[in-house]
Amino acid sequence: MPQKLGQSGLVCMHWPDAVLFPGQECASRSKPKGIFDLTVPECTQLLAALRDTGPYRLHFKSVPRQICKV
Repeated sequence: MPQKLGQSGLVCMHWPDAVLFPGQECASRSKPKGIFDLTVPECTQLLAALRDTGPYRLHFKSVPRQICKV
């Protein structure tokens, strides 16, 4: 997913460090399952990041003039 975002000129800002990014491999599964791979604490961290109203909230930033290579 980071590659597809970068190719589209989008950057994910402030994704929680301890949470798997969609498409990352989980040790418990042979194929990534997206949000289904997240544990309850990881889901809680992700929701908190989305609900945060401060400067470190989880959001996506458009950088259309700069196609990012990941």
